[in-house]
Amino acid sequence: MIMRSRKSRRWIIAGVVVLTLIGFGIAVVARSRATRAQQYLCWDAPSTGSPAKYVVSFDDRTREELTGECVRVPAALTSGEHVAVVRAIDAFGQLSPPASIRFVVP
Repeated sequence: MIMRSRKSRRWIIAGVVVLTLIGFGIAVVARSRATRAQQYLCWDAPSTGSPAKYVVSFDDRTREELTGECVRVPAALTSGEHVAVVRAIDAFGQLSPPASIRFVVP
């Protein structure tokens, strides 16, 4: 049976604690730098007429105009529930009624 002194036990315990803290720190840094996969919000074009463009807003803050039926969800959105509103604009500048969807960013 090997007898260890109190000093060597303290070093072993200190080593385990330091390695645990280093592992925890690496996990926190890795999680904070992990990028979220880019998600898209897509919709169908109206059944009548052909819109010249669409206006999309996220949480009544970010507003984007585009000509296609898909938009990339902003990476700056925080985790939680959000609302996207899409409106079509025809060639004469007339706005369609808003269509909205609630979604959750993990």
